[in-house]
Amino acid sequence: MEDLRMQAVKEICYEVALGDFRHSRQEIEALSIVKMKELCRMYAKKDPNEKESWRAVAQDVCDTVGIGEERSPPSEEGGGGGGETGEG
Repeated sequence: MEDLRMQAVKEICYEVALGDFRHSRQEIEALSIVKMKELCRMYAKKDPNEKESWRAVAQDVCDTVGIGEERSPPSEEGGGGGGETGEG
């Protein structure tokens, strides 16, 4: 079952990236439910822990793409580059 969860995470991350990372956590949870059901049906597997599986998938996707905890990273804002060096 772990292989199906990993496949679901990969496919959902790809879909979120194609959508410019504009998915909400609820949308990711919905995608996780649908994707896990789809993969279980495709590979004729029965998930005894269905609820935990899609929640784990949704959490992994959110962790991977940075959705969920809306933090504003203070040090990463400017990015670097473009600074002048005082040579000469």
